[in-house]
Amino acid sequence: MTATPRSRTPAGTSEPKREPIPFAAASEAPGPRNRERIMAAVRELLTALGEDPTRSGLLRTPERVADLLQDSFAGIGRDPAIALGTPIPYEQDRSASEDHQPARRARDAVAVRNIAFQSLCEHHLVPFTGHVDVAYVPARFLGGLGRIAALVREAARRPQLQEHLGARVADTLIAVLAPESVLVRITAYHACVAYTEPGASRAEVVTVVTRGVVDDPHARALWASIGPT
Repeated sequence: MTATPRSRTPAGTSEPKREPIPFAAASEAPGPRNRERIMAAVRELLTALGEDPTRSGLLRTPERVADLLQDSFAGIGRDPAIALGTPIPYEQDRSASEDHQPARRARDAVAVRNIAFQSLCEHHLVPFTGHVDVAYVPARFLGGLGRIAALVREAARRPQLQEHLGARVADTLIAVLAPESVLVRITAYHACVAYTEPGASRAEVVTVVTRGVVDDPHARALWASIGPT
């Protein structure tokens, strides 16, 4: 991942304004999924696999699977920014900026750790589950702590790769809150790995996505705030 170079602002000048994407720009939920078509597809899949979808144990399986998939795929076509609501204006410590003390500003990192999630691997359509740690250094806006957790849940409700989930969360925070830096770390277990490689059934997959300024002392607060892997 290539870090965005930090721009240097001469002393006595203000930093350039960074406007977040307005909340109203986030798309609304798409129309309801076609539940009957999903149920029919599940019956066809069972038949293709040699099962009898009319036997007693499978009679309600299509509707159960349809309901489960409708929730798991609910994020398709929906902007996860809707979960963040309206950003909160951030009042920075003036003494830190006036005295040019980056060490003090670095302590302003915000972190929400151990956000549980479940998503679907887009290669096999089986779950990967785990937790997400999110940290950012605010510049002009804050997000509600519960809203950060809601963003992770909203972003997870679609088939995708773990790497893409982290990028989706980080990019949404950059777009809506316009922070100086963002770090998203995901630790997850993948059912597809457990099925295809039994010896790796307990393997953890860890991905880290960073955005913004990540090459100066400010960014150290992000790592410190979420703790060791």
